Amino acid sequence: MANICASVRFDRRDVQPISHFQPEFGCCFSLPVVLGRQGIMKTIKIPLETDEDAAIARSAKRLKNTMEKIKKLGS
Repeated sequence: MANICASVRFDRRDVQPISHFQPEFGCCFSLPVVLGRQGIMKTIKIPLETDEDAAIARSAKRLKNTMEKIKKLGS
């Protein structure tokens, strides 16, 4: 947490694994980003094998479904 705060405070623009909204999956999860004073400056795209991409998509779908169930329980 201290590294994240220092990245923002001192505009270090270093790479941090930060959970943020992923529009293509419709939910938040962690990916490496460049982090600076303005927050997430860009997401770093890591080249992955096809099966790795598919595994991330499955995980994101499960995460989104779980979040939707939790929201329904709270209402």
